Amino acid sequence: MFRAKATAPLALLAVLSLAACSATPSTGESASPENPFPESPITLIVPFPAGSGPDASARVIALELESDLGVSVIVENIEGGSSTIGQFELASAAPDGYTIGYVAATGISVQSRLIDTPFQGLESLTPIAETSTTANVMFTSPNSGIETIADFVKAAKASPGKFTVGLGNRASGQDLQLALLEQAAGIDVKPVYFDAGQMVLPAVNGTVDVSVAQFGPVVQYVDKGDLIYVGAFDAPDSLDVALFADEGYDTDRWNGWEGLFGPAGMDPAVVAILSDAVGRAVESKSYQDYITKTFGIPSFVGWDEFADVAAQTDADSIALIDEMDLKK
Repeated sequence: MFRAKATAPLALLAVLSLAACSATPSTGESASPENPFPESPITLIVPFPAGSGPDASARVIALELESDLGVSVIVENIEGGSSTIGQFELASAAPDGYTIGYVAATGISVQSRLIDTPFQGLESLTPIAETSTTANVMFTSPNSGIETIADFVKAAKASPGKFTVGLGNRASGQDLQLALLEQAAGIDVKPVYFDAGQMVLPAVNGTVDVSVAQFGPVVQYVDKGDLIYVGAFDAPDSLDVALFADEGYDTDRWNGWEGLFGPAGMDPAVVAILSDAVGRAVESKSYQDYITKTFGIPSFVGWDEFADVAAQTDADSIALIDEMDLKK
């Protein structure tokens, strides 16, 4: 799993960073029996549009946190700037635990380095907990002549630079994973970029040879026979899909995740309270039912280990941005 790849220096850096954060003055007293947390409503910033996949996930978590912590959790959508506007608002909030955010790996570690934004990335946030990992799948029309991972690799090698792959926005998680697959398989494909969620129908009608997306919008077309799975970078247990890794193509260097963060400088005691509550939320029936229906992969990682995960993702993202020349 990706979590096991955190190197010792990065793990140490993450721990030292959180320790440094705890020494930073905050707006409130340390959580204790004399100063219990929380005592007032919590704002959960979601840097994605209302109704989007991450927004839906965040709202399920928010309801569980309300029940667990005994205070209101108010979801505030602040979209724009490839999620960096909302993340900047989160980073600018008081580090008292009453403003937290639901964010994704690409926004923190990739987009923040590619666009002009005051958001300073991971160093301006405190990791609280991972809630899920992203499952991306490659799919195509049943008429494409491609049915397996081996078929895909063979077809791509036969048309270097011409074999088309539909993707979401440039520098999306799918884009990064496809680049790693190209390296692992020794192929050179032609990415075709679409707005989020718009890469499915081009695969149905054959406008592109294959597409890559999360499972959610794809499953219904597979069930109707309009699409077939080629292979997956990761997959929920409920679906029987061949994995690229099982065929010898290791793309595990970069995996997407979603999770909760706060501003830098949070009291570790408050972070631990929130992290434990998120863990119970992820294990709740409502969240498990939701993640099963949307074909996600629940993956709770507590604050201490999540700091390592986020640091490793950040380091891998820096390397990939350079290798893919994403800043051009």
